[in-house]
Amino acid sequence: MDQDRYPDLGPKLTADDFLDAMRKVHNIWPRAVAEGSTGYERTWWIDDKLVAHHWPQRKRAPEPLWLRIRSG
Repeated sequence: MDQDRYPDLGPKLTADDFLDAMRKVHNIWPRAVAEGSTGYERTWWIDDKLVAHHWPQRKRAPEPLWLRIRSG
C-alpha cells in the first residue's frame, strides 16, 4: 500500500513524476538510489541511510507524487 511511511524525513513536497522526484532528491543527495519493486512507491538510499521517500497522491495513479526528503 502506498502511504506516508516516513513523516520524520522532512516536509511533505510534491513531484510531477518520477523524474521530477529524482531531480529533487538528487539536488540534495546526488548519490541516492531509488529502491522498490512493486507499485509506484519508492525509497531513496545512500548505502544504508534512508534519505527520501515518494508515493502516489491518489490510489492507482502513478503520478503526481508526494515526496519527503531528509535535509542534507
